[in-house]
Amino acid sequence: MDWKAKWIWHEARGGAQNYYLCARKVFNVQENIKKADLHITADSRYVVWINDKRIGQGPIRSWPFAYHYDSYDLSHLLKPGENVIAVLGMHYGVGTFQYLPNPGGILAQIEMEDVDGEKHYVCTDRSWKLMHNPAYDSRTPRICCQQAWVEHYNANYDPEGWKDDPELDNSCWYEAKEIGPAGCEPWTNLVPRPIPFLTEEPMYPVSVIRSRLVKPPEQIWALNLRPNLMPHDIQANRMPLCGFLATTVKVNEKQKVTLKQQTSGVRGRLRVNGVDVQKTGDYQSRWAGGTNGTFELEPGENLLLWNVTGNYHEWSIS
Repeated sequence: MDWKAKWIWHEARGGAQNYYLCARKVFNVQENIKKADLHITADSRYVVWINDKRIGQGPIRSWPFAYHYDSYDLSHLLKPGENVIAVLGMHYGVGTFQYLPNPGGILAQIEMEDVDGEKHYVCTDRSWKLMHNPAYDSRTPRICCQQAWVEHYNANYDPEGWKDDPELDNSCWYEAKEIGPAGCEPWTNLVPRPIPFLTEEPMYPVSVIRSRLVKPPEQIWALNLRPNLMPHDIQANRMPLCGFLATTVKVNEKQKVTLKQQTSGVRGRLRVNGVDVQKTGDYQSRWAGGTNGTFELEPGENLLLWNVTGNYHEWSIS
């Protein structure tokens, strides 16, 4: 690969956790283009569209020193005149069992060849426009220590037209920050994807048994202890901790609450309004290792005290 593209990201959000970034570029295509290919990767993951047509997602898991990129044929998707490439970049911000934490970044390069053999390029650089995607809630819990975050998407907040509208008003978007060229730290070597893409074949139901309205989980929230108690630790390794959590919860009426602890590493007591909460094993959760604590909140302010001392792979409470 003759990489001409630069790694880009939003400067102020380079290390954010569970962060979704919209990146887009409007470009012109000549009528005499006979071939076009897209080469793309991202840290941690990407989804890419051309003129609102979803092309694919990736990359597969990689070492930073041999980071994988994907290639797509765009010959049948580009049209003479203005076209839009849109990339949704997702940054974990923490290590998992299949990902080493790095800064966020997107790298993309479109190579077009005309009938005379001349090549034309569209590359990620500071001319791209970026915007945080508010449709994705960053307060979700981790799936587990082996993986990243639960995805909570609300289409009502997805920026309208960002995947296909060349005339989109991007005055509130910001310019991309160039991190460095292909081959810069920490992605010192880029290698092609060595395995086929998932087929992603549509599967249709045989019959509809029942339809009903699903209530959105508006009353579910997650508390990530890591940024508060060990803000510099973003690895997936098991870590010991000696700490204490105190907070108040205000409600207008009597509420029943269940706190779900994803790991068995926490052994300390939980007190609500001075009363110890009995914890029970959550045998339906991951590896039957979690615990639940159910209690009632009284109208007004309620005091929660939790001894969170223990050994952790994952630090999420929901």
